[in-house]
Amino acid sequence: MEIILFKKLKLNYKVNYYLLLKKRFLINLFCAKIDLIRKGVMPMGNLFTLDGVIFKTCTKIADIWLLNLMWVITSIPIFTIGASTTAMCYMSMKLAKGTEGYIISGFLKAFKSNFKKSTILYLIMVVVGGIIAGDFYFWSKLNSNLGTIMSVITICLGLFYLMILMYIFAVQARFENSIKDTIKSTIYISLQRFPYTLILVFLFVVVGYFFFNFIIVDFIMVVFGFGLVGFAFGIVYNMAFHKYIDDKKDTEEDNENEFEEDTEEDNEEVMNKVEE
Repeated sequence: MEIILFKKLKLNYKVNYYLLLKKRFLINLFCAKIDLIRKGVMPMGNLFTLDGVIFKTCTKIADIWLLNLMWVITSIPIFTIGASTTAMCYMSMKLAKGTEGYIISGFLKAFKSNFKKSTILYLIMVVVGGIIAGDFYFWSKLNSNLGTIMSVITICLGLFYLMILMYIFAVQARFENSIKDTIKSTIYISLQRFPYTLILVFLFVVVGYFFFNFIIVDFIMVVFGFGLVGFAFGIVYNMAFHKYIDDKKDTEEDNENEFEEDTEEDNEEVMNKVEE
């Protein structure tokens, strides 16, 4: 079986407000970890360098927090969940690969460009999921052999549906296809990359269990957790999609889509403000 997947262009545009948010967040994190310097865990010279462990870690945490914030805000209307999830998948894969650029602008651009297709895919998944859930409820209420058999079949369909759900928005985010081809590609990838599919399903089930059973987890998810889960999914998606992507072209495209303004000067500006 052969499928053709077209990789999307990287979406990176500068947003000054993003720098302000990241600056304030980094200041708080730097203050919390300053003890590492005093204890000799890290030399003083490495703290405020772009290659320093603390800077990289804090930047990643800030990006995940912003990603979570953007997903929560854009998902409030409910019907936009498909587009917001697609945008989060796109930025999560970039974040996991270290080519994310500016989170807010990249997220909004991906949200806008994928809105129509993602919304249609979201509605399709809601309808199909509702039908499967309704069928299971109906057959499970029948105290007969037929009811038992049909319940088992419905559970199997539900698991297959879950496999597709784990990938469909990520495929929409990473590849350019028609809605029909996106669904076909999702089914193909979920089966061919089955080990990664199991990892995604496991993460989804575990997070879902804690989310619906512990109130404190609900709070953590709203504040930070959705972005963290998205980042974890992004790592798995990059590994799952690796065989379908030309690494050389991928790298060249990332280089071609660098910011028009000097990124190094922007980073130095942030660091100078943090030092102040």
